[in-house]
Amino acid sequence: SGGGPEHVAAAPSAAPAGSASGPGSASAQAPATAADIYVAPTGDDAAEGTLSRPYATLAQAVAVVRPGQTIAMRGGTYRLTQPVAIRTSGTAEQRITLVNHPGERPVLDAGGLRADQWTVTQTASYWTVRGLEITNSPSHAYVCRSCRYDTFERLSIHDSANTAFMLRDAGTVGNQVRDSDFFHNHDTEDNGGSADGLAVKYGSGAGNVVRGCRVFENSGDGLDLAEFADPVSVTSTWAYGNGVNRWNIPNFTAAGNGFKLGAGAQTPRVGHTITNSAAWDNSGTGFTDAGNRGVVTVSNDSAYRNGSVGFAFRSSASLLRHNLALANGTEVTLGADVSATDNTWNQSGWTTTALRSGDPATARAARPDSGSLPETTFLRNRRDAAIGATMTVR
Repeated sequence: SGGGPEHVAAAPSAAPAGSASGPGSASAQAPATAADIYVAPTGDDAAEGTLSRPYATLAQAVAVVRPGQTIAMRGGTYRLTQPVAIRTSGTAEQRITLVNHPGERPVLDAGGLRADQWTVTQTASYWTVRGLEITNSPSHAYVCRSCRYDTFERLSIHDSANTAFMLRDAGTVGNQVRDSDFFHNHDTEDNGGSADGLAVKYGSGAGNVVRGCRVFENSGDGLDLAEFADPVSVTSTWAYGNGVNRWNIPNFTAAGNGFKLGAGAQTPRVGHTITNSAAWDNSGTGFTDAGNRGVVTVSNDSAYRNGSVGFAFRSSASLLRHNLALANGTEVTLGADVSATDNTWNQSGWTTTALRSGDPATARAARPDSGSLPETTFLRNRRDAAIGATMTVR
């Protein structure tokens, strides 16, 4: 959404923490049978970081962790007084893992930080971060800068005062964001327009993937790829209810796009791909190239009840195939260079009666223990299974 790099506060330093999953997320995916370092709300940073004598803060754990080790966070709430900086990288052969203790839900409450502090700033590569919940961040909640080959899964980041999770800067390569929920984030500085659920922006690097995520009810956009110069692959991800002023923000001007696949002061031509994804009940557009003049591949996606346009690809030479657009303010707005075939608007007779369900309640439900998207018949159609999102991860 709004705000270029100049609107992003300077990166902070280190401190305490905790985490897990959120409405909808299961927190109990069992990691390795034993961790090397343990953290607990009742711990002590002067202790040994063992299961019986855990550290008290995530900051202490990430300061001492070495390649190949696992940090396990016990359940409970960690009230941060300083931000967390993750600087030590693993290697391709010896990744570092940060995970919730099996069956437990650690929560990082960042409400005590200053308004200019990011809660977690990571500059380290070859990490797997799983099962963290972060809430009440006074700015960005989790920013990974020039990160390489990191995996983020089963995160729940919500109620931040800016974007929940962001990959950014040059050298952002081969990262995966999976099976996570980013929601209820909002800002007042930009009249609601800057706080997105998930962003890959202001940078470059190949091989970044978003899969099986939900980005919903944020004041800005669901997913924002502004000013990212290399293709990002988005699959099996849902964006809904973004751009609605749930916080009574004065002069609210957020765009409320579900998937913003470009834009920014310097919009690069870039061929992002988005497939098997769905956008519904966003105040703005479901899917948009947002000024990106590249060739975006948009296939088997569904746009439903978005306030503005279902699919808005005015600037690009994008390829739209097998997509579904129903009950949007305007179904599609396409520029002259777009190639669009075998979509619902290319055929006659498509109406909402073709949907097995128009009620999103099951899609908004809790994630199952597997961490995958919940089962739903919402937006699946009876007419042609080859058109629109399957509403499952694939």
